[in-house]
Amino acid sequence: MTKLSYYIAWAGFLICAFLVWYFSNKGRQEERKILIDKGVDVESIFRKSDKRRQLWLLKLGIVVIGLGLAFVLIAVLDRLNLMHPDALFPGIFCVCIGLSLIIAHQVGKKGNED
Repeated sequence: MTKLSYYIAWAGFLICAFLVWYFSNKGRQEERKILIDKGVDVESIFRKSDKRRQLWLLKLGIVVIGLGLAFVLIAVLDRLNLMHPDALFPGIFCVCIGLSLIIAHQVGKKGNED
């Protein structure tokens, strides 16, 4: 029964992710149609939003890399038997995620200057 609930949860997550993607793209297309009808230069507006979207994905990638480095560091320290206190696990996660968020913020500040 546990496997069934696991698969149902994943299916629900994937369905929700697809619906978010579908409705956001549909909304973006409708917005573009309305702006074209009003005679607004659509390319300059959406070029800026495409840069913001790429920057968001870059920031997300940096955070995921920070999380991955936390897992690798914990695995290496555990393999070397250097991980005795249980408080060290959340500490390593907090430090790695915090550093990756700081780096992502700095990248975002540099990206907004363009």
